[in-house]
Amino acid sequence: MKNYTKISSFNMILVLIGFLSIACGDVQQPISTSGRLTINGLDAYIGIETFSAIADVGGDKLIAIKEAFSQKGGGDFDVFEEAKITGPSLTVKVYRYSFNPQRFRNYNGNDKNVVFALFPGTNSGTVTVDFTNGVGEGEFILD
Repeated sequence: MKNYTKISSFNMILVLIGFLSIACGDVQQPISTSGRLTINGLDAYIGIETFSAIADVGGDKLIAIKEAFSQKGGGDFDVFEEAKITGPSLTVKVYRYSFNPQRFRNYNGNDKNVVFALFPGTNSGTVTVDFTNGVGEGEFILD
């Protein structure tokens, strides 16, 4: 539960940074990544606009979102856009995230049993994924 609370707090910080930065209009271009995650079992959440997934891997965070953007002029942090759930499955990009500096980086790992915390709307759950060259798929399990 401790890790889940830590991840939830981290998610809220990312959401705040993302919304504030996009609202200020200071984003530049999408950041490329090989990482892709397909999440199945989202039938009950179709139409939900806010969606993110976060996992701890080897001391780093993996973030599954619609897109990450660099800041104009090489600012202090990158920003991101969350995805909207439009069907029973959702495919999002996966980035490796670092805090210092706050940057999204390419993910192309082969990590196994990665547990993502997911927050579709006001709900929470998990998906466990095995990645091959940054690509993975899993089933959403409601907490």
